[in-house]
Amino acid sequence: MPRGGKAARSASAAGAGRGGDRISALPDAVLQHVLGFLPVREAVRTCVLARRWGHLWRSLPCLRVVDVEVLGSVDELTRFVNRLLLLRDPGSALDGCEFDLRGFEDVDPVYVDLWIQHALLLRARVLSLSITLSDIYAREICSPSSKRLSIVNCKFCLDRFDSVYSTRISTPSLIWLKLDACIRFGCGVDEDFHMEGCYADGCSECIFLYDCGLCGVHIDGRVLLEGLSNASTLEFRASFGMFTLEKDLACCPTFSNLKTFYLINWCLAGDLRALLFFLRCTPNLEKLTLQLCQKDKCVLKMEDSNPIEQSFSLGQLRRVEVKCEQIDERVRRTLKILSSIGTCLEEFNIQKI
Repeated sequence: MPRGGKAARSASAAGAGRGGDRISALPDAVLQHVLGFLPVREAVRTCVLARRWGHLWRSLPCLRVVDVEVLGSVDELTRFVNRLLLLRDPGSALDGCEFDLRGFEDVDPVYVDLWIQHALLLRARVLSLSITLSDIYAREICSPSSKRLSIVNCKFCLDRFDSVYSTRISTPSLIWLKLDACIRFGCGVDEDFHMEGCYADGCSECIFLYDCGLCGVHIDGRVLLEGLSNASTLEFRASFGMFTLEKDLACCPTFSNLKTFYLINWCLAGDLRALLFFLRCTPNLEKLTLQLCQKDKCVLKMEDSNPIEQSFSLGQLRRVEVKCEQIDERVRRTLKILSSIGTCLEEFNIQKI
């Protein structure tokens, strides 16, 4: 063989290494990690690239069922997700799963429940389950290993044959939770019938949290405080409307681990008793942030009975932030009261928004 031919082949190989298919040289685990950032439909379509890619989608660490409108119909969506979960490698662990069904709000809730339960059973190590715009008939969302849970714009429906139960969430390993604009409807009665105590613009009593070891929580609407008592970071984002807090505050637990507390769009009325009632249950609070809404946006109601004494202190409170549209009497009153209970307060910031 001529010496020149061998040199040419070496040069050609070197050129391919510099500008050729370097992606195929990556390990399967790296490729699957990258594919996990794609909408799952796009990840599945990579199976036609080459023989090696044919199986990668079956073991993706993250399934993102998003941009579902490209599938064209509810039937096609149902068929695709069913086959996706059925053909998945049962030996591969699932780190994250997201269902965003915007565009197909009329998907059969029975299938949605099956998809949720299937995702929870796929040997999840760290499961980030996000559900957007769907009906949920599930009696319980239970996962001992899930770390993150997001449920957005969902309608929790009562059982057609049992109007007593409510959906329960049991996640002892949970460290992050978001419940945003979730409502409960009575099924088999009237599709637009609101159950007592539920609001279309916030989370309501349809969700019961128990056995939760939360470290960071983001909540929109009313909450059952007992299920959040282990949180170290808590954000309460109040929707505009009428709120009655006696029921929750009357049995408020002690938040021994709570270090950071945010109150967003909060309406402070009277002598700030609702806020003070809650702060009495946060002995180790270090940072408090209040974002006040306009006076005419909502009304905070509390019964006049059982007045709340203000004779307590927060020895760990170091920083207070108040965000408001204008510095008015509410802000001055807040500053005075929080200064009196924050015995070691180092920083008090007022920011106009």
